[in-house]
Amino acid sequence: MAIRQANILTHEMKRAKEGILLLAALLWPMLCLAQATQEEAAAFFQAQDWERAASAYAALTAQEPANGQAWFRLGYARHNQDDFAGSAAAWAEAEKLGVAPPVTRYNLAAAHARLGHVDEAFGWLEKAMEIGFGNVAGMRADEDLVALRDDARFEA
Repeated sequence: MAIRQANILTHEMKRAKEGILLLAALLWPMLCLAQATQEEAAAFFQAQDWERAASAYAALTAQEPANGQAWFRLGYARHNQDDFAGSAAAWAEAEKLGVAPPVTRYNLAAAHARLGHVDEAFGWLEKAMEIGFGNVAGMRADEDLVALRDDARFEA
């Protein structure tokens, strides 16, 4: 009886080991894909291939919602495709995660200005300046802020 129980236990341990190996084999490509996605996203971003960069960073943020840098770059890629609502949404996530706060808040202002959300744009611009964003010459030349230039708050 003890030998039979030992044989059953050995068989079950063998099946469990096979199951673990099968699970590892199935998960390995997904782990590699996540790494490749990060590398591919960065390559697309560097090449300024905004469509592919946006797709890659969107996939990456779905896999890693706490990846602030991916959210920031997703915002940038979308902005460069004139997807200002998409860029604002991505930068809002980056801002929540504390990624480059002055720049992220300025970018939120730019996206909202492009969307015609003037009050929201000024709100983000003020928040950016409160924490150190001070490139006034850049703001005056930035085409993203054209919608704000006729407003008295822009010169203040």
